[in-house]
Amino acid sequence: MSNRLWGFLILILCIWSMYWIYQYFFIQNTYSFEISTNSEDYSVTLSHPKLPNNIIITCNEKKCNSPEIPAFSYSATVTAESYKNLNFKVNYPEDINKSFHFDLLKDTKLVSHTDDTSSITIPDPSDLEWKIHNKKESIQDKIVRLKIEKKSFFSQIDKNIWQIAFLEEWKNTALYIKNKKVANIELSKSDNISIIPIINEPEKLIISGYNKHFLWNNLVQELSSLEIELPIIYAKKYHSGLHLVTENWSFIQSDKKSDFTYFSYFEDFIELNNNFIGIIHKDDSRRKNNLNLTEYSGDIILLYNPKESIKKVLLTPSKNITKIFLSDKRILLEDSEKSIFELKNY
Repeated sequence: MSNRLWGFLILILCIWSMYWIYQYFFIQNTYSFEISTNSEDYSVTLSHPKLPNNIIITCNEKKCNSPEIPAFSYSATVTAESYKNLNFKVNYPEDINKSFHFDLLKDTKLVSHTDDTSSITIPDPSDLEWKIHNKKESIQDKIVRLKIEKKSFFSQIDKNIWQIAFLEEWKNTALYIKNKKVANIELSKSDNISIIPIINEPEKLIISGYNKHFLWNNLVQELSSLEIELPIIYAKKYHSGLHLVTENWSFIQSDKKSDFTYFSYFEDFIELNNNFIGIIHKDDSRRKNNLNLTEYSGDIILLYNPKESIKKVLLTPSKNITKIFLSDKRILLEDSEKSIFELKNY
């Protein structure tokens, strides 16, 4: 038999062998498995070095069955939007018809907040100019003159312009808003007065001096004293009351009471869907000890529900977060450089 004929027969045998190998591994000898996760939309990518392309399984429900796949062991990755990727192994033949279940972890992160934030601007307190009242000059003329001399205080809060002036009238200090005297306050120039806006309360603001604080309600044109003696860093709405943040402490005002209650879990927090989400700073060893979080050396953003014993570390941010507040059910955070970020995928 000629060499050419032998070569042709060997070629036929190789093709025939490759065909049956393909039939055995890719057609006849296949298997499947079941997978379920806590996400309803996800994909599973299977890879093997002998396959020219990855196998991608798209799942539109929490529970999903793979198609028949060639009889190999695979490296697998579960991918879902807003969740961290999860890697696992599918081993042949041990995992034939096996059911896998995975609880995917949220990919919580801070995203730079670029929307118009003028409605949630937290202006810094500004120095307020003082003038002794001159009896020969009318109050209206004095306000106008102070305005011209740029010695009135202006602050844009929730897109409303508050024109505020303080005038010493004999032994009293008069508060003027938009050229109208609205109240006398028990503060003097030496008290270092500042104006504190209230987040999500555009018609209210706090007038603060030394350890005395007053709440001005523009809707009812009423000035009331706040029963707290610590310096207030900033304030925000809490249900129908107030949440005051001081250095290292948070105080909340209940809906029906005028006094404030110390909130022990966080230095600063928000309440959303019956859960507290708050900041614990890296040097706050007391709160870390109380919540068994001593393994974390840096800052922590924590979700906590003491009634249901839920405790979840959402993020350990690299930025120095100084404030946390809500805006249209979005969680916004401010860092020490006054940059605003939104907490995503919590």
